[in-house]
Amino acid sequence: MNKNILFSFKGLILITFFVYLFSGFSCKQQEQEPELKERIAYVSDGIIQVAGLKDNAHLEVGPGSEPSLSFDGRYLAYVSNVGNKQRIAVFDFPNRNTNIIEDVQGTSWGPVWSPTENHFLFSARVDNNGSSYRVAIVGHAREENKYVIAREGANILSPSWSYDGASVYAHDTKYLYQFEKTGALIGHAVLNEKFGLLEYNESTVILPSPDGNGWLIGTGPEEPAGRPRKTSLALYHYDESTVTGTLISPEEVFISDFSWSSDKQGVIFSGKKTAAQRASDIYYLSLSDGSITRLIKGASQPSCRAIPFQTMGNQGS
Repeated sequence: MNKNILFSFKGLILITFFVYLFSGFSCKQQEQEPELKERIAYVSDGIIQVAGLKDNAHLEVGPGSEPSLSFDGRYLAYVSNVGNKQRIAVFDFPNRNTNIIEDVQGTSWGPVWSPTENHFLFSARVDNNGSSYRVAIVGHAREENKYVIAREGANILSPSWSYDGASVYAHDTKYLYQFEKTGALIGHAVLNEKFGLLEYNESTVILPSPDGNGWLIGTGPEEPAGRPRKTSLALYHYDESTVTGTLISPEEVFISDFSWSSDKQGVIFSGKKTAAQRASDIYYLSLSDGSITRLIKGASQPSCRAIPFQTMGNQGS
């Protein structure tokens, strides 16, 4: 073979190899983590809204209460009035359709999405042999199968997901329970022994932190389930590392409902500066310095998520 041809052939191979190597490297360089957008669902004048906290995104969903955003931003669960009952509705952002859960006995309220998958919890009141009690239901955005979390002779209150979505926490005013999401009991602890002597009743809300290192506890006078609060909650932060609970409620705001912020560094809550204020506003409370920032005026029942941007697409939210 002619040496010039051989050298040219070898050169071509080397050039092709480096082009391939460079192209592969370039492709890897272009792979980036999805951009996260801060989205908050809330209620204003009886209408559910979804908005961006740092951009102008906005979507009006419609009448309802207690909105909850799924971890991937695809779904919104909320409470819808169907006839004379409250039902859980699941709105699908990409397809713009709504599914109403009709096969659960009695009133339903309080939907909460898993932090890792498209399962959600909600509370329901059921009757058994003439007695009415509360249970938690685990549903799925697309599947019909559901699991019931219940304790004989006790109400299951304030159901919430563990930080990894693998289990469910709830209380009955005396014990804090941990369940598998299929309903099997994992363990329990005495509330007074774990969190201290607080006013635990059927209105007490207990939420584990998104990192599993703490809890938010909202206590106050007992009020009807599934209705806007008329009295203020005292809000406590319990730190697992120091085994201490601290009152974090701002003195100047009456708190009606709350949740962890998506940055895991604070609390999103709704409340009023005075009891005479007509409508609540939504605030951010920093756990590091105790400062509060008003986010949305004339709104309540916040649900905040850091949503992967491409999941939401061009849906206006």
